[in-house]
Amino acid sequence: EIALDAASAAQLGAIIRRHGQVERIVCGHVHRAINARWCGTLVSVCPSTAFQAVIDLGGKGFEAAVGEPPAYQLHYWNGSELVTHTAVAID
Repeated sequence: EIALDAASAAQLGAIIRRHGQVERIVCGHVHRAINARWCGTLVSVCPSTAFQAVIDLGGKGFEAAVGEPPAYQLHYWNGSELVTHTAVAID
């Protein structure tokens, strides 16, 4: 329900493919750390600083993953590469 519709995703994908210098697409608010190769670049989704979501590959809906800790990502551009660290908050 919160994803781009198919036509918009195809348009965005076409733009990304035309611009090989796109190092990464970084986004969040999915409540789970996800990394994927898409249209010639890497997509990095930041986990939640509150709680994570249960992995649901069937797309049946959102369920909080009780017991999975909050986390965040730190991105570092060293001048030629983007390095991403996913850090888990520990009590």
